[in-house]
Amino acid sequence: MYDDIDEEEEEEDSDEERHEPNAVTSSFSLRHLKIFMKSAALSERVRISLSADVPIEITYRVPCDDNAYVTYFLAPKIKDEDN
Repeated sequence: MYDDIDEEEEEEDSDEERHEPNAVTSSFSLRHLKIFMKSAALSERVRISLSADVPIEITYRVPCDDNAYVTYFLAPKIKDEDN
């Protein structure tokens, strides 16, 4: 399912920064992100996918099974254009 989270990547330095050509700015509920972060105990690595105007995707691999993942989706906060 997630070929990009494979054994080779797990061997790489987890502090690597990736810079994409197009910057994305979105606001998300901190309350919900804190709940999602509780799953961090399941895995040593996390995959975060962020694109403009779409929900953020946070995926943890469950170590007991190579094909088991916990994935959360959270929609960005909607800006009130009247204010």
